[in-house]
Amino acid sequence: MTWSWLLESIAKGASLPWHRQKQALVLSAMRHFAAALLAESNVSLTLREDRGFLATHDEFSAWASGRKEFRMEWFYRDMRRKHGILMAPNGEAYDASGATGEACGMRGLADTLTQVRDHGRVHHIARLMVQCNFATLLGVEPAALSRWYWSAFTDAYEWVELPNVIGMGTFGDGGTLATKPYVSSGAYIKRMSNYCGQCQYDVNKRNGHDACPMNTLYWDFLAHHRERFATHPRMRMMLTHLDAMPAQELVTIRAQAAAFRESLTYDRGLAAASASSASSRDSLSTSP
Repeated sequence: MTWSWLLESIAKGASLPWHRQKQALVLSAMRHFAAALLAESNVSLTLREDRGFLATHDEFSAWASGRKEFRMEWFYRDMRRKHGILMAPNGEAYDASGATGEACGMRGLADTLTQVRDHGRVHHIARLMVQCNFATLLGVEPAALSRWYWSAFTDAYEWVELPNVIGMGTFGDGGTLATKPYVSSGAYIKRMSNYCGQCQYDVNKRNGHDACPMNTLYWDFLAHHRERFATHPRMRMMLTHLDAMPAQELVTIRAQAAAFRESLTYDRGLAAASASSASSRDSLSTSP
């Protein structure tokens, strides 16, 4: 006879902050599963495709067949076209009427944070392309960001949340999972979404009071970590652009990036690094 044990552990529940919807889902799933086990003397198992994923195993296999290189960006583009995610098929602007923008004037960030606040989730592409990208450029501690995702997202469980945030999203493992930091300027977000169309910042500017903060932070990030990635084959092109930038413009950009960091109000949930403390921004070059 095989026994199955399901424990509703108070210690586990109190060990980390939980989104209320997430905690309710876990307890509900456990109790329904327990009831099903009691009701059936013989438990059979049928494996079905998980509808929570954008692609089935067969669809991914068909996409990967014959490819010499598996680049996640290419696969995501196919999924965006298939599902119409972040790319409005009719060319109209994405409806962001639910975003308040009270805490941040950056439309993409405000929209995705509003979705997290209201629903406890946001699509993986927006989480990586907007939220983690911004956090990495800003200098947020990867472990602190991971803890925020745990408490804010209903689907944040260790087995998927930690590698996504620490490895893929922030390069916090020093390159064990990802080949390079997943960072970009506002130009990439403009190309891959339609967040920039109604944003108060100008995505085409690298400095100035109305320049997109993603641009300012991006070039500051490259300058800060230039030595670390000087010989990296996937970073070489952007470092060439950095080296071609007029020296005075780079000085202006870096000063504006520092001022932007100082202007933000950091809460204890994120524990982001301030401009006066470079520890988290140096984590890329000190990670094993």
